[in-house]
Amino acid sequence: MTADYVTLASYLARSFAAGLIGDHGGFVAAAKKKENNKNKNNNNNKNKNNNKGGGGGGKKKDDNKNKGGGKNNNNNNNNNNNNKNPTDAVFNDAFFSNVIEGTAGTAGGTAGGTASPQPPDTPIETINAPVIDPSKPLSLEDKMKLAAACLSAKELPPITNPTEMKAAVPLWNNLNTTLPLGVVQPSTTQEVSDAISCLYSNGVRAVPYSGGCSLMGMSVLPTSVTVDLSLFMNGVTLNQDSSLTVQGGATLGDIYSSTFEQSKGIYSVVGASCPALGVGQMLGGGIGSLTRMFGLACDQLLGLTMVQYDGQILKVTPTDNPDLFWASCGGGGGNFGIVSEYVIKTVNVPPSLTSFDFSVTNNVVSFMMDVQDKIAVDADPLFSKLQMTLQNTTTKTKGEKGQKENVKVALSVDVRGLYLGPEAGLAAALKDSGLASYVEPRSARSRTVNWVDFVIEQARSSNCTKANDAAGLADRKLTNFGQDVSMNSFYVLPSNPMSASGWEDLFKWKASGKDTFVEVDVLGPKSKVAAVATPDTAYAFRPALLAVQFGTAWRNEKKNDRMNLALSSAGTVGIELDRRALIASSLHRAP
Repeated sequence: MTADYVTLASYLARSFAAGLIGDHGGFVAAAKKKENNKNKNNNNNKNKNNNKGGGGGGKKKDDNKNKGGGKNNNNNNNNNNNNKNPTDAVFNDAFFSNVIEGTAGTAGGTAGGTASPQPPDTPIETINAPVIDPSKPLSLEDKMKLAAACLSAKELPPITNPTEMKAAVPLWNNLNTTLPLGVVQPSTTQEVSDAISCLYSNGVRAVPYSGGCSLMGMSVLPTSVTVDLSLFMNGVTLNQDSSLTVQGGATLGDIYSSTFEQSKGIYSVVGASCPALGVGQMLGGGIGSLTRMFGLACDQLLGLTMVQYDGQILKVTPTDNPDLFWASCGGGGGNFGIVSEYVIKTVNVPPSLTSFDFSVTNNVVSFMMDVQDKIAVDADPLFSKLQMTLQNTTTKTKGEKGQKENVKVALSVDVRGLYLGPEAGLAAALKDSGLASYVEPRSARSRTVNWVDFVIEQARSSNCTKANDAAGLADRKLTNFGQDVSMNSFYVLPSNPMSASGWEDLFKWKASGKDTFVEVDVLGPKSKVAAVATPDTAYAFRPALLAVQFGTAWRNEKKNDRMNLALSSAGTVGIELDRRALIASSLHRAP
């Protein structure tokens, strides 16, 4: 399988050098459902109600407003590649070479390549016959004019006004200030295909947009057109077999809210903690509140509907395009196509769970060494979530006359978890895991919750939502707080554990600024993540003991200072962490 994947990856690296890199490492978008789809040609949504259960439908697409008149519904079932020009020479080997080297704004941005041109100041006219001087090489603006004409012919005219684009595809991270060449907002898989075909055949890159939680701004690249699934494609449907059919534009908030409402709390979904993330996070792994018991989010995938770089629509399952399915289960973070629809397993969890938290204030480095070497190894998977957050408290007191003020930094670790059982069984489970000896009673608390209550708790503590109920998780207005975020991540493997000095350096870095954060998720050999053999999926870190995220977030004007702090963080915390962070970044980004 590995050899097959190398061949597949080689093909896809060339094919998708056109730049389908989407939100938060995923290839999907977050969206509001279109209700007036009845007369559309949508082969992937036949006889399906795409309304989110319990939450009602999303916004209704206004054909007269957006498309200059009524839509021609006399579509047939011709192959979706009819608009592709087989003789097009724009995407030749030289072009792919340039893209891979970074000159066209690949996943690594434009570092090492030429600067990406900014979108034109004035909107590009979407006319049927753009005037192009045949004696001159096609400029990016010329290519966009041709693509816009093609899109308009498909009744998908792009948004090109800068103000309207910014409103259409807002981003969670204010560090991202670029705008794309244009924004296209399809409502069906066929329209996604049409959009990609128009862009590809005219040499314009396409990138998808989902929830807007893209830390690196990959969904609004200045040399590309953003394919925004967030307006019309966020449907979540609970099927009779208890699986979910999720459109590519749904956020995790949409999924959690709809699943809870449609199943009346019986079924849950394995996914990351922040509801602002797009469903595409599943393609790269996905660590969340149920991971240690049920596995990664990508382990829940049953099938995908994927639109390739040239507009071809593929069904991707363990039996249809199996190599592509294998690659999408943990290795697909923005590499293989735009996924317009997912089929996902749900899981059954007890109605009453136990949320708990406590603080460790003494011997914090020794505690983190124990977490790594013992607790991660021994913890029962009934601890489906076990997370450590490094903390520091700075106190200042006036010095004696003529002396500087006294500054004291107190280090601590906040421990938070979800136990899939009643509170009565928590004490014994903590003892068996080795955690009990670290519990400080004055800081410890536990309470009975259902799974969606815990999701809300986690999201609020991480500043991902202000919601107090399941329905509120799907409110996208609550997922854009106007903050600046820069972060990195790495895994701790049994073959290469952190030393005590490495943890000391990480605590020092955490104490270097009030806006820094370090979160450590426990995985380990007893988790369901490790139960899947590494070769069985593309996820490369099955044996990991810990997944570590660190970075900084701020809301003030000192952007340069804070950004430099975050970007230099790996080097600041010492050689060991620097090595780990750089290796992790080059191989795979922890969720």
